Amino acid sequence: MRSIPSYKYKYTDLDFEHADFGIVQRGRHERIDLAWSPQDRCFIAISASCPEVYYLVDLLCDSSGFCTCPSFKEVQSKRGRPCKHIVALDYFIAARNGNGNGNGKEVA
Repeated sequence: MRSIPSYKYKYTDLDFEHADFGIVQRGRHERIDLAWSPQDRCFIAISASCPEVYYLVDLLCDSSGFCTCPSFKEVQSKRGRPCKHIVALDYFIAARNGNGNGNGKEVA
């Protein structure tokens, strides 16, 4: 699995407060496997239903990030909102750091 390093991608300032409810729910509850890729200097989000499909995804502490999925590239980045892979990464990082809520608002 060889891809373009993360510094080749434009980071977008993300508005987690106004993220689409459905995307937040999918990012929190769908199984999205995440793995750090040292060669790409970002995470890889691997589809649980289709393991040969993966996207590069990254999120910085200032709430800017990127994902190579079509949803983010074509829709969410233009709105300044995260895709489900960025939401999943946010919760993954928050859980690893002992803060289960992440950047996203707590939703029922």
